[in-house]
Amino acid sequence: MRPQRQTSPLFFRKLKRQLSRLSIKRKIIITYILLILLPCAGIGSFFYGSYIRIIEDKSVKDTMQLNTQLNKTIDQYMMDADGITKLFMNNDQITEVLLKFPRDSDNAPDLFERRKIDAFITEAFRTKPNIQGVFVVTPNNIMFNQQKYGALKENYVEYVQDWRETLDKSGQDFILLPSHQPDILTYRHDLPHVVSFIRNLKDYNGISLGLICINLETKLLQDTLQDVKYTLRSEMIIGDSQGNLVYPSQDLLTEKETFFYGGIMEKTGDAENGYLNVLVDKTDYFVSYSHSSFTNWRLIHIIPYHELLAESEKVKDKAILLFGLFFLLFLLGVIFFSRYLTKPLVVLSRSMRQADAGNLKVQVRVHTEDEVGALGESFNAMIRNLDRTIRENYELRILKMEAELSALQDQLNPHFLYNTLDMIGMTAVMNGDYQASEMMSMLGKMLRYTVHNDQWIVPAKAEFDYIHNYVKLQSQRLNDVEFVFELAEAALAHKILKLSIQPLIENCIVHGFRGGKKGVVSVRSILNEDRISFVIEDNGIGMNAQELEAVRRGLHESQPEDRSSGIGLFKTHKRIKMAFGDLYGIQIRSTPGKGTVVEVTFPSNGS
Repeated sequence: MRPQRQTSPLFFRKLKRQLSRLSIKRKIIITYILLILLPCAGIGSFFYGSYIRIIEDKSVKDTMQLNTQLNKTIDQYMMDADGITKLFMNNDQITEVLLKFPRDSDNAPDLFERRKIDAFITEAFRTKPNIQGVFVVTPNNIMFNQQKYGALKENYVEYVQDWRETLDKSGQDFILLPSHQPDILTYRHDLPHVVSFIRNLKDYNGISLGLICINLETKLLQDTLQDVKYTLRSEMIIGDSQGNLVYPSQDLLTEKETFFYGGIMEKTGDAENGYLNVLVDKTDYFVSYSHSSFTNWRLIHIIPYHELLAESEKVKDKAILLFGLFFLLFLLGVIFFSRYLTKPLVVLSRSMRQADAGNLKVQVRVHTEDEVGALGESFNAMIRNLDRTIRENYELRILKMEAELSALQDQLNPHFLYNTLDMIGMTAVMNGDYQASEMMSMLGKMLRYTVHNDQWIVPAKAEFDYIHNYVKLQSQRLNDVEFVFELAEAALAHKILKLSIQPLIENCIVHGFRGGKKGVVSVRSILNEDRISFVIEDNGIGMNAQELEAVRRGLHESQPEDRSSGIGLFKTHKRIKMAFGDLYGIQIRSTPGKGTVVEVTFPSNGS
């Protein structure tokens, strides 16, 4: 009992959890099905079962009546044969002839005596056309016979002796042999199967006159049973009291048929009358059987169960079709009704997901004045208030960011300006005034870009115009460094953070080629669907793992530990994150002796 108390609540908890995951629409559909369709299905099953029982009762009554009638017909055939034997035995002229041939005598009939017996046999053939042969044997084994087919075998006495032994064992005045070929005859073709009626012949005083065998054509039984089939594939067989198959003939059956009929007879047992359901070779059969007191045979009626219920199956198919149509119409109605009820909730749920994804402009159309409508109005008011609050906070944050960016830019400009002025002074001494004039012109353009342009989000083309002037100035003193630009026109149309690329190129020059190392600094663009990246790569001295880890760690700190080498990277990375968010900024990788790769990422114009 204890495991049941523990398992049952667990099952209901799991069921409750599964149901809680279903949508309201599905819950409504399941509820209607459980409350309406299942009771209808249960009532239909009850009435169908009652109808099946009525069909079975009717089949039992009909087949038992049919079996009784067929038994009477078969009994009549056998009684006719019995009547012939009794007439033969009660005929004084026949008795007088047969008494002349006792068991131990050597007497033989003369022509006149043989004609008397033959005349009687001929009359039997004339009055009963279903007789296939008549054999009269005297006690000393003299044979009087007539048959439609074949000739008497020379060793017929052996077969007569078998008849006598079978009669003696039965203890009856007559016996009936099941369907067989008359072995006492020989014929160039197969002889027709017969049922043999064999009787001991005695006079009024009980003196043995021999025996008589009347062979009745099995076709007589076949026609009788085939003409009154209860269903198309029903079958009827006849068995005797010893469990032998009387009809059809055993030697005409296949192995499968022998197994089938044997199984049926074994299932019926020794009962004289009754019925039962039998499963043979995975097929259900309805079997009824009736006993004949005259022949001691049992007529067994075998009907495939599906044929017995064929009409009920048609009724069931029609009922299922109607139920299916009703279920379909009902399901469509429930789906339509549940959709009508849940559509406002689905719309509200979809709007909530959009709001959760960041769309604070979404509003729900309210068409009802019920609880769902009130919920929609409350949602709309909440979204409007939330949008207003976020917009106000965002504007305050932008103002703060612009102030911080201006402060950072003020720190960058002098840093570069001092280095450039030193370089111009050295160039003027070394090369003369014209070259210094050109350099001063480029420097003026750069100063105008940094000082007079108040926008901190600029087109990439403007940023790279500034960088080209910077590179030209650097090339005047760095003849060993080559600059390569691979920039797509589409990339130059995107807007990026002002003064975000030049510090990274300067970092390559200052830290990548220390010690007079020659090399190349390349800049290329990568344009994706939602972002644009610029990759600055040099083939300088690179960094070892410890140095690289220190630089990466400095990018995420409030102030870098090594202000001499990481200030440009740090400030640029911080400005990008402040301007565009944490998804964007700088990534760096480096290999000692092979160089350093810096990738800076911005959102694309469509993001």
